[in-house]
Amino acid sequence: MSHRTGPMIGCPTAGVTEGRLATCPERSIIQNGWSPSTTFSPREGKNPNVINKRLWVEGLPVLAVLLCFLVPEILCAQVAHRTPDRGTSSAARPYVEQAKQAMDKGQHSRALRLLNRGIARDKKSSVAYKLRGVVLSRMGLHQRAAKDFGKYIERNPSDAAGYLLRGDAENMSLNHRAAVVDYTSAIKLKPTSVAAYMGRGLAYAGLERYTYALKDYQWALKLDPGNVEALTNAGRACMLSGKPFAAMSYLKMALDQERDPQWIRRIKEWMSKLVEDTEKPKKEARGPTRSRSPGPQKPLW
Repeated sequence: MSHRTGPMIGCPTAGVTEGRLATCPERSIIQNGWSPSTTFSPREGKNPNVINKRLWVEGLPVLAVLLCFLVPEILCAQVAHRTPDRGTSSAARPYVEQAKQAMDKGQHSRALRLLNRGIARDKKSSVAYKLRGVVLSRMGLHQRAAKDFGKYIERNPSDAAGYLLRGDAENMSLNHRAAVVDYTSAIKLKPTSVAAYMGRGLAYAGLERYTYALKDYQWALKLDPGNVEALTNAGRACMLSGKPFAAMSYLKMALDQERDPQWIRRIKEWMSKLVEDTEKPKKEARGPTRSRSPGPQKPLW
């Protein structure tokens, strides 16, 4: 019985040798490796199995290099798609880290330049916007800082720190109404934030709503009873709202805990002013004092 020596369907280079069907070269390379028993025609010049094996081996370094570049990008894309925005991408991360080091050294101009470059590389980096807002605030550019904090809030709407930072920038730029809104949002997200109550108290004081400011300072003291700043501001709010005795009580407690000489001197000035203001109505109620006119003096001679 003769064996069929023609090419197999779907495998043009395979034949029959020694009573065994020769496998397809592509399959033999991938599955079993190169098979020396596979026949080939001398007219074709070279064994196709050897050519395919050489191409496969020579292409391995190129494939490895491609995988080194493509696999991290694919994994980063999958992680970014599955997880929420963590704030810093691979493109902006080096600039953000260098900017942090510059901020620690007080080099705000250099930090600003680095953050500008990072944001130019990746405009979705929320951490870069947040840090640039902090740098701008330290440089006194509070309105620009508020805009950067707004971009951070757009990408992280559930982070109370963004509203707190923008509230501080609005307070410093004398936009107290907007600051009240931001501090209120921060308090809703984090009810235990002493800084949010303190900031909103300052915003209310800027609007001359001292009763509301006093309530926020009292909330801050409930969360942090030894807060010297809250005690001082509460005393000032009581002074400005016409509550001298409560103001004196808060200022005395603040004076007992204050360690800064400048603030100690200022608190003492307020306390002395309170004493003067409380004594003025008493003097006015008594009326002007009249000195006795001396009687007729006897002549000396």
